[in-house]
Amino acid sequence: MNKKYIKRYKTLLNILQNPSILMKRKKYIFILSHWRSYSTLLSHILGSNKDICGYTEMHIRYFNTIDLQVLKLRSMERYGNLTNRKYILDKIVNNNLINSGEILRTKSISKIFLLRNYNDAIKSIIRYSATQGKNVQKYTDQNNAAELYIKRLSVLKEYSLFSKGNYIFIKSESLIHKTEETFDLLADYLNLEEELSSEYNNFELTGTPGYGDSSKYISIGNIVRDRIHTNIDISENLRLKCEKAYNECCETLKENSIKYI
Repeated sequence: MNKKYIKRYKTLLNILQNPSILMKRKKYIFILSHWRSYSTLLSHILGSNKDICGYTEMHIRYFNTIDLQVLKLRSMERYGNLTNRKYILDKIVNNNLINSGEILRTKSISKIFLLRNYNDAIKSIIRYSATQGKNVQKYTDQNNAAELYIKRLSVLKEYSLFSKGNYIFIKSESLIHKTEETFDLLADYLNLEEELSSEYNNFELTGTPGYGDSSKYISIGNIVRDRIHTNIDISENLRLKCEKAYNECCETLKENSIKYI
């Protein structure tokens, strides 16, 4: 039998034997970000904490709070027993997955906005896309990569307004170069019992395309601060557009956040 269906069968059996599972209240973490923002790294760091279940993209479309039950069920299929976990995590980096402000106003969801500077993000999108399938390779073109980035930042600004006063904002560079301060902010916001660590676990889907970063760095199990990349020249016109979008998004996210770093 297919491994996917074995997991689904075990999940359904677990629910039938323990129907109260779906009734138990859970808290959730949404990492709201964009491509190549170190969101997979952050997900793995959080998912390695005993309070948190999840480390990857779940590909769920959220229309209202009922879809949190879908997240709970899929998490049970993927990860097993959730009883001892305070939070269930999902990483959302694409524009078509949250279709209502209602979900972002939900108090049971702790939201972490993660934003990487335009220069490094665009270059990383271009480099990474060259290693992926045909549907992604169009982003090797810097115009397409910049458009993807700018559109996503526009949506993140909208998410910020719906989530006003109920999220934290982290710059990707802070996760890499101000790690301890960032961990302190996360631990305080999420009220974690166990300290966060720059060393993290590798999971079943770590490095799998479609579920987050599939580069060699994510499987190392530790924060890699010095990455070697070939240089890419971005046109002045695109650089200015991306810079404007980045600065505007940063200001909006800072203004409406509980705390930021």
